Amino acid sequence: MRTARKRCARRHVLPAAGLMLALSAVANANDYGLLGDWPTTWKSGNGYEVSVLGLFQYDTNHFSGDTWNAATGTPLFENADDWRRTELDLSLKMPFGLELRAGYDWQNTWTDNYLKYSSDRLGSFRLGQFKTPVGWDGIESANAQTFLEPSLPGSAVFEGRRLGADWTFTGVDHWRFTAAALMGGNLDGEHKGDGLAGRMVFEPVNTPTRVLHLALAASRTWPDDHALSIGAKPEAALTPTRLVRTGTLIDTDAVDRAGLELGWMRGPFHMQAEYLAIRARRTTAQPDFTGRGFYVLGAWMLTGESRGYKDGNFTNTQPTRPWGALELAARYSELDLADGSIRGGRQHDWTIGANWYLGRHFKLQANYIQAHATDSPANQYLSPIDPRIFEMRAQIYF
Repeated sequence: MRTARKRCARRHVLPAAGLMLALSAVANANDYGLLGDWPTTWKSGNGYEVSVLGLFQYDTNHFSGDTWNAATGTPLFENADDWRRTELDLSLKMPFGLELRAGYDWQNTWTDNYLKYSSDRLGSFRLGQFKTPVGWDGIESANAQTFLEPSLPGSAVFEGRRLGADWTFTGVDHWRFTAAALMGGNLDGEHKGDGLAGRMVFEPVNTPTRVLHLALAASRTWPDDHALSIGAKPEAALTPTRLVRTGTLIDTDAVDRAGLELGWMRGPFHMQAEYLAIRARRTTAQPDFTGRGFYVLGAWMLTGESRGYKDGNFTNTQPTRPWGALELAARYSELDLADGSIRGGRQHDWTIGANWYLGRHFKLQANYIQAHATDSPANQYLSPIDPRIFEMRAQIYF
């Protein structure tokens, strides 16, 4: 018990101490305002560049509606407040094209850790741990997501970070190509096995205020334990409950993932949609399983700014007013994990959200979610489950 309490204390105190040190450095930098740009990058005269990167998110999740399991009388959801992310990263860029990146999330997980070489002619090569390229709203930086959490299918299909090597090439106008070889799981000891993955992005329109994004991504992995489990939380991170889940699919020799992406931005308006599928290829004794889903979101920057767009992903806006920028957004997402004898359930969520970008490094978010799950293993398939979720986030990023 005492050890558990010490771990809990470290989980909150260490990131808080890091945040206080970072803010102290900002306060002592007389040339920078708290809401302006912060001095987190240092450049030497001979071309070396050192950056400290941070992301701190504190969330609250409040559940209403169907929050009890009718079959057992136990709670499905309980209100929670906690750190969502407490990340600190260090980046060292060298004048001959090399970059070293090391990062850790004090919620007990490793972030990006890699060695990268970039060439204008050959593209960029990475070796280490990085995000896998299937699942657009998982690939996007966590500090720039329109909603607090990825969509239902995005959460179910995205594999997270893996160890491996990748190559990205942008030498053809309007195109971006990424190919990756995944090897041996990740630094947290998960996703054991090898794989191949790729993403191809076409950007026929890419200006500061107008973007058209089309992309196709796919991967195949071979899990060492020949097992796969697919599920999704109801777009709320602080609950362990998954209303849709397959259980363990044994005898899985290979896992295929695929995504089709569409993005559009014009001035203050932004739209994003994605279709995702995951297939477990099993031995002849077990039928294959396919799960699928999609989401569509739209957002409007009330204060007139445009979102940023970089490296095939939308980024945060830069407010033009001293008090910040305001954004309204809505999303519909759907996930189907019922296939043959596998009764993983079906779910769709409606979400409305509001974002306040306060300066360059502060962001406040609020989401309201109406979730609806049918044929759910979470309550032994008795009846539909309709929770309502209100969640908020305070974020500092640099």
